[in-house]
Amino acid sequence: MRICFVVDKFPTLSETFVLDQIAGCLEREMEVSVVCNEMAFGKDSNVDDARWRTLPGPVVSWWGGLNRYRSLLRKWSGRFWDKLSTFIDLANAHKLRNVDVIVAHFGHNGLRVARIMKRRRISAPLVTIFHGTDVGRPMHDNALGYYRPVFEQGALQLPVNAFFRQALIDAGAEPAQVAVHHMGIRPGEIEYRWRCWQGRTLSFISVCRLTEKKGTEYALRALAGLPHRDWI
Repeated sequence: MRICFVVDKFPTLSETFVLDQIAGCLEREMEVSVVCNEMAFGKDSNVDDARWRTLPGPVVSWWGGLNRYRSLLRKWSGRFWDKLSTFIDLANAHKLRNVDVIVAHFGHNGLRVARIMKRRRISAPLVTIFHGTDVGRPMHDNALGYYRPVFEQGALQLPVNAFFRQALIDAGAEPAQVAVHHMGIRPGEIEYRWRCWQGRTLSFISVCRLTEKKGTEYALRALAGLPHRDWI
């Protein structure tokens, strides 16, 4: 199977879930290619793995040479940016052809692909994975209808939790095409080891953003409910 991932930046440490998913596809002998806004090889040794440089398929910049002007053009908001960016996306639609399935990470990338599909420039089925802010922010603004082209053109929508699934359905997505897809660690690869914390300091480590939806408040409240436990 030939599968094309559409992402913002590749590879990037803040999106290890994308790299893990690609690694899983490679393990299953799929032919993986990547279309991205920015190629970041050599910029972070933590993710600069040889596997990402030698994928079976190509890793290409969506806009090619025009990508250097993307941040400048992005300063024009509203309809002008919308029409211009869509025009450039369409001009580079050939980079999304000759694959069996397209997996777009984050709703805005799914929307870009869906707009190309609407104009019949590509025919591979589209799977869009919704992660968080791409649902939460437009939902807060009552603007999830923005994704209607994704719902109409896409084969499958994969939010990361049931709450977001219902939000997409309420916004017009077909329930049969929306499934919860949890992305994260492989628990089977982490061996459990019993530890005795008696008399030791418990360290609470968080790598998430300090936003309400991450639930850090409740973790701290739970720790505060342990009066005899020393923790930092």
